[in-house]
Amino acid sequence: MNPIYIVLIVIGALLLLVASLYLFAIKPRRKRKEMDKFKGWRYAHRGLHNDQASENSMTAFENAVKKGYGIEIDVRFSKDGELVVFHDETLKRVCGIDKRVVDLTVAQLKEINLGNTEDTIPTFKEFLEFVDGRAPLLIEIKQDQGEGNVAFGACQMLK
Repeated sequence: MNPIYIVLIVIGALLLLVASLYLFAIKPRRKRKEMDKFKGWRYAHRGLHNDQASENSMTAFENAVKKGYGIEIDVRFSKDGELVVFHDETLKRVCGIDKRVVDLTVAQLKEINLGNTEDTIPTFKEFLEFVDGRAPLLIEIKQDQGEGNVAFGACQMLK
């Protein structure tokens, strides 16, 4: 192959790389006004939890609201199709029980303590009623394979 063609190909590739970096990494993003309401807040990931308040517990959410934090949560379905606030697919890490959240009803989940606390897994409805607009929320949708539409259910409750 002619060396001139090789040089032209290399220069073209470098120009393409620089253009890509500009478009995707360097160019300032368009500012969206609807995101302004989330600025200036610190967010408590799964609530403001500690040794006395397990993550995703009503106590952790209360701590966050009292301290002026926004709250990040995760929602997923229980066996009976109710949205619950819980990050992991299984109860193993937080509750020490090797079962999937989606395999238990809300009534069964309410019998299980979060960590070494008296708190149990809250429903999304309980969480929303408690927060009642006192803190901004970041809601992550957790949808395991074969489940219904968690996002649709969450949106219906947020109306």
